[in-house]
Amino acid sequence: MTLTQLVDLKTRLENFSTSELVRTAEYNRNEVLSWQSLVLNGTIKDNLDFLVNTFTSIHANSLSTEIIFKNLLEQVQQEIDNQSSRYLTYGYTINEVTALVPSQNIEVDQKFRTIPRTKQFEEELASRVRVYTNWKYPCLEIGPGTGSWTDNFVGSDPLYIVDIHREYLNAVVFRYQEQFKRKIRPYLIGAEAERSPVDLSDLPKNQIGFIFSWSVFDFLPLDQLHMYLTSCYSVMRPGAIMVFSFNDCDYYENAALAENGQRHWMTKKLLQKAFDEIGFELQSFCTSQDQVHNWAEIRKPGQLYSMKTTTPLAQVMRRPGVPEVDNREPRNYNEQQVARLKQIAIKMGLGKDEEIMAGKYSPHELEQMINTARTNK
Repeated sequence: MTLTQLVDLKTRLENFSTSELVRTAEYNRNEVLSWQSLVLNGTIKDNLDFLVNTFTSIHANSLSTEIIFKNLLEQVQQEIDNQSSRYLTYGYTINEVTALVPSQNIEVDQKFRTIPRTKQFEEELASRVRVYTNWKYPCLEIGPGTGSWTDNFVGSDPLYIVDIHREYLNAVVFRYQEQFKRKIRPYLIGAEAERSPVDLSDLPKNQIGFIFSWSVFDFLPLDQLHMYLTSCYSVMRPGAIMVFSFNDCDYYENAALAENGQRHWMTKKLLQKAFDEIGFELQSFCTSQDQVHNWAEIRKPGQLYSMKTTTPLAQVMRRPGVPEVDNREPRNYNEQQVARLKQIAIKMGLGKDEEIMAGKYSPHELEQMINTARTNK
């Protein structure tokens, strides 16, 4: 079996409920057992006893089936681990050449590293990550590309951007008016800077309050991903949050991408191990409604704290004629986002728990309450 087929089989096994089969068999056995008290002798009793024995056998077989399913699932997972081990260090394929790092040709890199996304998804994720941005804390965007996500982070002070292509950094900075460029701090890493593509050592240690990265970690082999996360940990202040996309191969579509050399092999289990080794706390693993996009939200342990007491007078503005990416006003909230906002509001004590859960405040109101509370903290 191919690796993709194994992941598909694993998903089907996990979605098949043997517990329901056992419960149904047990209920039917108990029901026919209760009938025995109604018949004391005769042919009817003999047939009834036979029926009881039959359902007892069915129940026993259902228990055996549950054990078989569990063993089969473990066997499939072991085979996945065996086959996927060789993909942990393989690069993805560009023009039939396997590469461990992004191409230095920006056009080639755009072609092979672009992950299409809908406008609706962009709006949903943007409203989610804006909850984590605050003028009191610096923000870091890794791999901004041409700046399709950057507008969501310009409220941070300062805003660091890191990329392996100088052209991308220049394009992002150019989006904004001259007087506000001082709040944007670009850093070039990788071959153009004659340094490692996972090196963040030029950034200030223990200062970043939020890190965002999209379509970057999807293309990193495990060892580089581990090094990059370690670099991120070193620049984050205690309590800081990091959100990044990854190629979740627990879904067979993503496993196929890895097997075909289009992205790197990664699973939630592998990431969790890396988080534990580095010291991150997992907030959540997330998947878009269409299961196309997968990302992790992690936290550096500690209490997020800032010495800033006043809002910066300046605001990052776009150059005239540069189109907006997002109007910074939340538009749509899915169930997962609403639940997340309620969870944060309750944790921050912004109202009565039962009123928040009952929907007293709209998602937009909750987001404003959270941002205001963080600003006044």
